[in-house]
Amino acid sequence: MENRSLFWKVGITTVFAVAMALYWYFARPMIIEHLYSISHSGALGSQLSACLMSVGGLVAYIGSFLQSLCTTPAIGALVMSVVLAIPLQMLVWNEMEAKTDALFLQSFISSVLLLWLTGDQDVLPAYPVALIIALIVSAIIDRKLIYADIIIIPVLYWLLGAAAWVYVLVRIVHCGWRTTWWMAAYMLIVQVVIWFACQSMSPAPTGFAAYHNDPSCVPALTVIIPIVIMLMVIPVKSMTDKDASYKGAMIAQLVFLLIITAMAVAFS
Repeated sequence: MENRSLFWKVGITTVFAVAMALYWYFARPMIIEHLYSISHSGALGSQLSACLMSVGGLVAYIGSFLQSLCTTPAIGALVMSVVLAIPLQMLVWNEMEAKTDALFLQSFISSVLLLWLTGDQDVLPAYPVALIIALIVSAIIDRKLIYADIIIIPVLYWLLGAAAWVYVLVRIVHCGWRTTWWMAAYMLIVQVVIWFACQSMSPAPTGFAAYHNDPSCVPALTVIIPIVIMLMVIPVKSMTDKDASYKGAMIAQLVFLLIITAMAVAFS
């Protein structure tokens, strides 16, 4: 049964990856060419040590490197689908910790929204890179090490920018925000303090400068996608046993999706 479950999940993920690659190759070649054209003026032209002197410098550097790989629409399509969209979906599924595979398709929601967002040619690969790194850190950090977040959160915010909120939001859910409200308050306070501290050091909207060519016009989806990821996790965490009914979680997630989509349309 487990092998069968793995087989169809791998199959769906493969189909999605191919569809994403074909979409980028046939419908968005101009965006890939644009990303490659601006890569030489981005963070890749600087030393990594220089990039780390600014908020989001690490993902700006990695994002610029990925842009430089997009020498042709075909390679760019592979980068956008295999390197960015699919890892994001897999990490969201991991964070959902769903007790039933019936929720697997919903783990693609954030990647679909990312596809929508990257229709803006000024959105940089640094943004999905930041989301991916935030989710990786959330997956590997022991949830009992709550007090370590007083160091982890500021470091993540400096390296990733505003996408560090993904780590904070998902970790709050996983660490039991209902029973330990003080822990949620503690993590939020740490994040807000570091945000204000960085804001005072930068004239641009802190944490978003690496994600868009024009940080003053950051798309609403840049903020909405992290919220969607958190909303994907919350209903599933409410399921208490393996045989629990998943209908409530599915309905809750779909309602959340409709609300978030309406917000994205309204503010885009």
